[in-house]
Amino acid sequence: MGAYLAFHGPNALKWAMRIGAAFLIIVLLYFIAVVFLVHGVEKTFAAPPPEPFEDPRWSIASAIEWNVGLGFSWAFWYGQWTRLAKTERTAYHGTLWGWGILSCTAGIFAALTAIIVGSFDPTDWLVASQIAAVPVIDLAMIIVANVSSIALLIYPMSITFRSRFPNIKWGYVVGIMTLGGVLLELIPGVFDSYGVYLAYIALLTGIYGGVMIGDYLLTRGTYKLRALYNRSIGYRYVGGFNLNALIATVVAVAFYLWTLDPLSWTSANGLFPLITAGIPSYFLAMVLYILLTKSGIFGKAGAYMPGKTIPTPAAVAAVKTPDASIDVKRS
Repeated sequence: MGAYLAFHGPNALKWAMRIGAAFLIIVLLYFIAVVFLVHGVEKTFAAPPPEPFEDPRWSIASAIEWNVGLGFSWAFWYGQWTRLAKTERTAYHGTLWGWGILSCTAGIFAALTAIIVGSFDPTDWLVASQIAAVPVIDLAMIIVANVSSIALLIYPMSITFRSRFPNIKWGYVVGIMTLGGVLLELIPGVFDSYGVYLAYIALLTGIYGGVMIGDYLLTRGTYKLRALYNRSIGYRYVGGFNLNALIATVVAVAFYLWTLDPLSWTSANGLFPLITAGIPSYFLAMVLYILLTKSGIFGKAGAYMPGKTIPTPAAVAAVKTPDASIDVKRS
């Protein structure tokens, strides 16, 4: 169903998301109210975690780590989704509210329900309600949430893929982008290792995000857009590699794995329950990247090495026309 929506493009996605988003907001608020009204606020907050660690510090640190991974896993798509918006204002507020207030609201419902039912599996929640209509509404919410998110994952991936291989038909592109998800569904045990997956996401995209923010703090995002996408005379790294970013990444990855092994969920240095792993690794990558870049050891400050200056349309017009001011205003 998600692939079907993606195949039919922006108009189908627009109306499906408008209806789906409104439905999810209403249902989530209703379910949160049901949780508190049926079970009570005091009982809800007094309920113990379904599967706690022996050490409460490990429970807290693990919850933080998984949420860091969950946050970074969605944030990785912001650049793709903002391309679907018509204005910068829409892109900014859509991301801010959709993956800020609304995603946290969904998280509150999931966390409270898991605690009350005593299970992390949403299918257990369907049969645990004392209200007859809740399982049907819950199932509808799960379907809408998954179909809409899958469609919004497949569509921008398909656009990116097709821009690189324009001769492949749109239907085939959507099918290729859908295939990975279908294969994952067929592999047993994939979703049983969801916590391990989130830990690796916190490791990889968290550190990558730290380097990106470090680069932004150095440059303030003041890139020449035409030079950024020009492969022949645009920006260049020293020797073709951003050594500052590579070194910062390797050091931060080593620190993360030293602090937390995602497979065995153990800490070699004993720091994990105290400082977690994803957050300190993020800041380590960011700070180290900034220091290396400013030092100029592996290239001058700024990391980017611009080639020849690329003239803007206004500059070209100013050279070619006698009355330069007219053409500059047109540009």
